Amino acid sequence: MSNRAKVLIASLKQAADEDIAQQSRRFFKTAPGQYGHGDVFIGIKVPLIRTLCKPYLDLSLQEIELCLYQAIHEYRFAACIILTEQYKRTTSLAERKRLFDFYKKHKAQVNNWDLVDASAHKIVGPYLFLLEDTTLLTRWAQDK
Repeated sequence: MSNRAKVLIASLKQAADEDIAQQSRRFFKTAPGQYGHGDVFIGIKVPLIRTLCKPYLDLSLQEIELCLYQAIHEYRFAACIILTEQYKRTTSLAERKRLFDFYKKHKAQVNNWDLVDASAHKIVGPYLFLLEDTTLLTRWAQDK
C-alpha cells in the first residue's frame, strides 16, 4: 500500500470510536440475515471522515483503489469521498471519463446504500448526463 494511503488509513483508524461503531453496526443492519451482514465498522462519523480526507484529495486512483478494497466500511467511504471530490474539481471530459470508468470498474466495492448515496449522484449521474445516455443508469437501477 502506498505511504499516503497508509497514512490516511492510519488517521481514520486513530479516529475510531467503539461506541459509534456499535451504533453503526445496528444502524446498517450488520447482524446475520440483515442486508449489511458482514460489513465492518470502526466508528467514525461522516463529517470527521470528510475532514480527515481533505489532505488526500489528490490521491492517485491506485491509492484510492487500495482504500476501496479494505474490509473497513469507513475506509471505503473515504475512497468514495475522495473520488467524488476529484470528479467535482475537474472540468476535463477525459478526466471525468477516467474517474467514471474507475467508479464503474470498482462499483462492487460501493456495496452499501450510504456509499452509493455519497458518490453515485456526484459521478455516475453527472457523467451520463453529459453523454445524454441513460442506458447504463437504467440497467443499474434495475440491478439487484
